[in-house]
Amino acid sequence: MNLRRLVAVMMTAAICLLAGCTADTGTQTQDNTGSAQVVRVGVSGDFYPFCYKEDDQLKGFEIDLWERIAEENGWELEYTVSDLSGLFGMLDTDKVDVVAREVSSDNPTRQEKYLFSDVYLYCSYNLVTKADSPLSTLEDFKGTKIGVVMGGDGELNLKKLNEEQNLGIEIVGYEATPAMDTDIELGRIDGRVAPVLQTQKNIDEKGQDFKITDNIVYIESAAYPFQKDNTELADAVNNTLQQMRDSGELSALSEEWFGVDATVDPRA
Repeated sequence: MNLRRLVAVMMTAAICLLAGCTADTGTQTQDNTGSAQVVRVGVSGDFYPFCYKEDDQLKGFEIDLWERIAEENGWELEYTVSDLSGLFGMLDTDKVDVVAREVSSDNPTRQEKYLFSDVYLYCSYNLVTKADSPLSTLEDFKGTKIGVVMGGDGELNLKKLNEEQNLGIEIVGYEATPAMDTDIELGRIDGRVAPVLQTQKNIDEKGQDFKITDNIVYIESAAYPFQKDNTELADAVNNTLQQMRDSGELSALSEEWFGVDATVDPRA
């Protein structure tokens, strides 16, 4: 092979090699960007209208909001359904990335343990009874049995109110809200600490035979809890929540599900 031909062959090989490398790099980049990030979201399946199952399909305010957040960020969502205590157990063991079930960000223990998103919803939690119950004022609730979700902020705040007002209330713990509602209807407990947004919706749309008293146990500032080091995911969620606030989309979603704009702090 003469020198000219040898040089030509070597140049051709070099060009082919470079072309091959460029093709591989392009394919790898496409694979990386083409695979959507999967975000694992823990929800409840019986917390109407926040997150619930209907015909084996998850629905509710939290579901719609997270679908919108995922759409904005190009994520795929993987839902896991459990009760509240189970959801936090899964967050602690890295089985979910976030809990989406109207979680209070005011809880000091949770504040130390988790990284919270910005607040996206405010909800008053009141004492709720049967519609025909004679219980009305806080004084009326002395010595009664009141249901709470175990480990939730309702339990924490009712204990505080109970001690401060010397009410002598017997606090009964439950894993989920439907069992509490059943026991109220059967007279096993006198009432429960309930979110006004949820209870009013159940009264208006499902004919639940309950009444919401004026006795506020606490006002919840709902935010999404993440593991402390999951700052990237939390930042992306906060950015999308802010965009939805600015556009009015977050308020509109609240109006759609609750009939009121619950995105504004009533104490402000």
